[in-house]
Amino acid sequence: MPKNNYFKLARLAFMMNSQSSSSIPVTFTLLKVFDSVLSPQEVDFLLSMGKDTATSDAIFKKVNMPYDKACEIFSSLIAKGMIWSKVQEGQELFSVSPIMLGWFEVYLCNGSTTSEKREFAHYLTRLFNSWKKYNVTPLRQLRNWI
Repeated sequence: MPKNNYFKLARLAFMMNSQSSSSIPVTFTLLKVFDSVLSPQEVDFLLSMGKDTATSDAIFKKVNMPYDKACEIFSSLIAKGMIWSKVQEGQELFSVSPIMLGWFEVYLCNGSTTSEKREFAHYLTRLFNSWKKYNVTPLRQLRNWI
């Protein structure tokens, strides 16, 4: 049973796709990958953040939740690779990561193995296998052109 609303997950996927020059198809399998890792509160937090770059204080004002809870979710999302940071003009700014190249790689890069990461890897493998059907002419040429 999914723990998240798939419409919210789709909104998040489209928002994350807009963070990258190369987007990926938003499919039901991709939404399952998201659902395996994110809690409903984390999804709401990311959607409230939006796609703009902001300081942590500005983000905490946007998310409309108690500060302690916002800090906890914020830290969790950074650890999962869903939020990236950069220093610009002496300020640390944060933004939602792109799906690819980005979130998949960061989420799995620390080498730890948990049941959540195993489930994520299972759905990620299913996602990659589902993409094989799009690797045919003329779909492949169209994707390369886009």
